[in-house]
Amino acid sequence: ALTALSGWLRDRHRAPQALPAPFAPAAGVELRTPRGASAIADQALAAWEPALARVASGDHAGPAQAVSIVAAFERHRVLCAMREGPLGVEALNAAIAARVRERVGAPPGALWYPGRIVIVVRNRPELELANGDVGICLPLPAELGGRPERPAAASDAATAPLAVVFDTGGGALRWLPVRQMPAHDDAFAMTVHKAQGSEFDSVALVAAPRGHRLNTRELLYTGATRARSRLVVWAEPTAIEDGAMRRTERHGRLADRIARLRES
Repeated sequence: ALTALSGWLRDRHRAPQALPAPFAPAAGVELRTPRGASAIADQALAAWEPALARVASGDHAGPAQAVSIVAAFERHRVLCAMREGPLGVEALNAAIAARVRERVGAPPGALWYPGRIVIVVRNRPELELANGDVGICLPLPAELGGRPERPAAASDAATAPLAVVFDTGGGALRWLPVRQMPAHDDAFAMTVHKAQGSEFDSVALVAAPRGHRLNTRELLYTGATRARSRLVVWAEPTAIEDGAMRRTERHGRLADRIARLRES
C-alpha cells in the first residue's frame, strides 16, 4: 500500500485521478481530517505507549532495558510540513510534551523528563554530536552513575538523574547527562526536511493546507516514504490532491530562500 501511494504521488502530474485506494487503514495507509493538535498528539502518545509504560513503571534499571526502550520510541514519529502554526512542529511538540510529562509523572512544564525526544541543532564534535542527531531522555542507570538500584517506584522516572541516550548503531548506546546537552529542540514532531534519510515503522504525516507553498508533491512523497509499514496522513483530501499536482518552486530570491530555511 505504501508503495502504491508513493507511486501515485510521484506520478500524479502524469495521470490525474482521485485519491487512490491505498488510503485505507487495512492497507497500512490512512487519511484523517485534522481537527487540531490534540488528536495528532493523542495518536503519537498511543504509538509510544509501550515505551512510556515501561518508563513510568520504573522498568529502566539498566542499559539492556534502555536499548529496547529507545528502539520502541524510534518506531514512530510525527512529521510536519510546517514549523509554525496550529499544526506545525512547534505546536505539536508542545501538545505532545505535555502529555508525555503527565504520563511519566513529571511536573508540568519540566524541561527534562523521561521520554523526552530531542534533536541536536548544532554540530558539537567535542561531544561527538552532529546537527540532526536525535536522542531520548531516560533515567541514568546505576552502573553509569545514576541512583543505586532498588525496587522501582512509579515516581522513579521523574526523580532519577537523567541523561539523553543516542543510538550509535548495532545496539550500542551513548549516554550524555542532560546538563551537558548542547543546543537542541524537542523532536516528538519534526519537519519533513529534518527527517530526510530517516525511516520509522509508523509515521504521522501532517500536511500543509491546500494552496500553501509547502504543500508540494516532493514534500508529500518524502514524508510518505519515511514510513516502513504504517502511514497516517493528517490532511483534507483536497489538500492531498492539490499538493500532488504542485511541484516545489525553485527561484533565487533571497527572501524566499530565507523563508524556506525557517521552515526546516
